Amino acid sequence: MMAKVSAPKIAPCLRFDDSAQEAVRFYTSVFTNSKIIVEALKMAAEE
Repeated sequence: MMAKVSAPKIAPCLRFDDSAQEAVRFYTSVFTNSKIIVEALKMAAEE
């Protein structure tokens, strides 16, 4: 008897230089049951 192999869960890690929040909102709207776990914003230092 063969063992049942289950598919791994998808855990994407997205990185964008611009429009990151827009991209994350898009991807979470496309994939059912998706959610944002951690949201970190990198603020550019003003000179």
